[in-house]
Amino acid sequence: MGEVLFYEKQQFKQWWLWLLLAAVSIYISINKYLNSVDFTYAAFTVGTVILLFLVIKLETKITRDGIYVRFFPFNIGYKFHSWNTISKAYVKEYRPLADYGGWGFRYSFINGRALNISGNKGLQLEFIDGSKLLIGTAKEKELEDTLMRLNP
Repeated sequence: MGEVLFYEKQQFKQWWLWLLLAAVSIYISINKYLNSVDFTYAAFTVGTVILLFLVIKLETKITRDGIYVRFFPFNIGYKFHSWNTISKAYVKEYRPLADYGGWGFRYSFINGRALNISGNKGLQLEFIDGSKLLIGTAKEKELEDTLMRLNP
């Protein structure tokens, strides 16, 4: 990997998500109708979901060679997309729910794959083979500047 021209790391930090998980946790802990086995399963499930949201991160690196992206823990290593395989790369606004059905690792027959954590801005990659990948970003301006420097 060459010099990193752009780097971004995103994690789930939406207040409503954590509020929902806290509410479910409180409900489970005060629910007097759960027996000990049900409580154990429910607590384990909620704990696992909370742990998963704590460790999930979307990382994007752009170099002169191409784009590296990792959606940890689902991708341990970075997935590399060489500039030679990309026909277009641009920042766009999108509708996460309408275009991809939400956030996370998503797929749409019309729009292709998406990796997004929050927001509605992303790096749209269109590949020579016709496939598409949208990578969510919270650094829209910095990303646009990087793309301009690479392809004036």
